[in-house]
Amino acid sequence: VDGDIHIQCDDFMVISDSTAGRTIYVDEGNSRLELGFDGNADAYFTGSQTEFIKDVKFDGSTAGRDIVFDRSDNALEFADNAKAIFGTGADLNISHDGTTSIIQDNSGANLELCGNRVNLMNGSRTENILTGISNGGVEIYFNNVKKLESVNGGVSLTGGAAANITALTSATTI
Repeated sequence: VDGDIHIQCDDFMVISDSTAGRTIYVDEGNSRLELGFDGNADAYFTGSQTEFIKDVKFDGSTAGRDIVFDRSDNALEFADNAKAIFGTGADLNISHDGTTSIIQDNSGANLELCGNRVNLMNGSRTENILTGISNGGVEIYFNNVKKLESVNGGVSLTGGAAANITALTSATTI
């Protein structure tokens, strides 16, 4: 057919028998367009929103750098070397290159981690490395054992301390 096809009705459905139940359905009652592929609706389109019922893949321009919303995990999953970029000037980048996880601030301003208790932990989240406590102190751990902490009167040290000091003068304060 050359030109436009106009069909006027309340609801309208096109089903393709040759492609295993692919459908286009205009649902006038719910004011939406439905697309389906295996006999089920996969996406709904309204004037203000698109709703996907299955996983959604965003295909990166470089092979293998895709982003998937995995509906069963409720997770936005980034492949290696795909980045989450925030800010008008790409101020904050979060990525993983296959071996290293990277949080990079490019704004020239502060990168702030905020919380009443901020923990830096090992990769499996089983050992503390550093803890900062609001209106409290900072705790430094070795092998998940607290070794150094700031306290009201200064510093508390657990275990011994070693220093390489070659010369002290009468004006040196330790």
